[in-house]
Amino acid sequence: MERDAERITMKTALIPLAFATLLSASSTFAQNAADAWRGTLTSAYQVKGASDKGNGRTEAYACFDSGAKPEWERCQLVAIANRDTPTGMDYYTPRTSRLMAYGTSTFLRSEIAVLDCKKPLYVLYPYLVSKQRQFLLKAVSVMLNGKVVLQRPIQSQNVLQRSESYGHEEKAHFIADGEQIAALRKIAQGGKVSIRFTGEAGSMSVNPQDATMFSRDVTDALAIYDALSAAITPEAQQACLAEK
Repeated sequence: MERDAERITMKTALIPLAFATLLSASSTFAQNAADAWRGTLTSAYQVKGASDKGNGRTEAYACFDSGAKPEWERCQLVAIANRDTPTGMDYYTPRTSRLMAYGTSTFLRSEIAVLDCKKPLYVLYPYLVSKQRQFLLKAVSVMLNGKVVLQRPIQSQNVLQRSESYGHEEKAHFIADGEQIAALRKIAQGGKVSIRFTGEAGSMSVNPQDATMFSRDVTDALAIYDALSAAITPEAQQACLAEK
């Protein structure tokens, strides 16, 4: 009887330890699955100049050219790669799009966003500056050789506004769906691109130079989108999602 009691006591004492070991093993597996997924993502590019931006954010240059060791001075497809650890998101800004973001003109630009354990998303950012008054952006239209190939309504609650010394600034973003990505692929093939924003105050066209820059921006963004999509294996994604 005493031996049986000792065994029961020992067995009961081991339960928390076994449970903790199980949790630790599960956590390790989940981390391994997340690391494996991340390994497939980052296999699409080479990194240079990584820097810590604070608050869990890092920034680096990413070269998507093929080859194990790209010559950075000659790298043709460069993006700014940002990692925001608190939100679990990576986003890649093509070089052309990065240049447009610094201006005060009206434009449409691209970015590729990737949430942990997910496939890439193609994100479009309309941006405008109205000199006189609020424009109140309602829709974005992109024409290729005079024909509308991409059109997207914008909900007013999704538009950020602020007044600056150079005018009234409005910006928004939306995720391109399959049909819109197909339209972007047509744009990347070449042709005359024109972009129009429609708002409560009327319509506004992106100047031809920035429209041409958008065409180059799309070409680079699609190449990044395709490279990341191809790199993330279904097995790694499923394992990561299962343990998320």
